[in-house]
This record gives sequence, C-alpha cells and structure tokens, in this order.
Amino acid sequence: ANNPLLRHEHLPEFRAIGAEHVVPAVKKLVEDLETGVGTLETNIQDVSKVNWPTLVEALERLSFPLEFAWGVVGHLNGVKNNDALRKAYEESQPLVVQI
Repeated sequence: ANNPLLRHEHLPEFRAIGAEHVVPAVKKLVEDLETGVGTLETNIQDVSKVNWPTLVEALERLSFPLEFAWGVVGHLNGVKNNDALRKAYEESQPLVVQI
C-alpha cells in the first residue's frame, strides 16, 4: 500500500504521512471493517458456536487497522496541526464515529 496509514505492521511512519493520506485511508479502513463485520455476522449464524475467539478476538483483528490509523491521525492532529490536516481530520471523523 502506498498510503502509510494503511500499513500497521510496524511503528507509524510519521514522516511519510500527509494530510492527503487521511481521508482515503479512513474510507478504505471503514469499508474494510464494515465488510469484515458483515462476513463475521454471516459466519456466526449458529449462536451455539459463538465464543470469545470467534467473536471478540475476530472483532479486535477487524477493528485494529482503523484504530491504529485513527490513533496516528489523532496524534498528528495534536502535535502537527495545520489547515490541511485539520480539514482531513474533520472530514474523516464522522466516518469513524459512525462505525
């Protein structure tokens, strides 16, 4: 992924992240999370098979990429605030809140 906010395997690449990365990353990560949750709901139709790993751990894995990226964006908004980043943050925030 060319967008550094979509890479969450290591520490955040703060120097590579710009305001232009925020909205596209958040849109993709929200879409991925919604798709993943839909698939999870379909796969656990049988309530008797629901347990901690099949539900909670799966939800944690699905939500981690968005939580990681949004945490990075929030941090940057706090320490490297500028007009472009503030605008991207404000545009993305409703998408994150709705999920």
